[in-house]
Amino acid sequence: MYDAIKGLYYGNLEPMEMTDEYASSLRKQLSRLTTIEERLQSRLTDEDKYLFEKYRDAYVEFTSTSCADSFLHGFRLGGKIAVEMLDG
Repeated sequence: MYDAIKGLYYGNLEPMEMTDEYASSLRKQLSRLTTIEERLQSRLTDEDKYLFEKYRDAYVEFTSTSCADSFLHGFRLGGKIAVEMLDG
């Protein structure tokens, strides 16, 4: 276990490592999202574009925080399960 923690700390262990299939799916979703955003941006006034940019930034911040929280929750749950297993 110590080696895994050390590997995580030194960046030798990637907790968010993805399979090629998953990465490919994400690329397709990102491409779709980008296309839709470009179409939407072309229809907006300058004031609407500014407001949409603020919305997008707030959403990215929210999802980043939410993903980090989910990761930490999962990590803690895994730790609790490991402790229970060691306790017998």
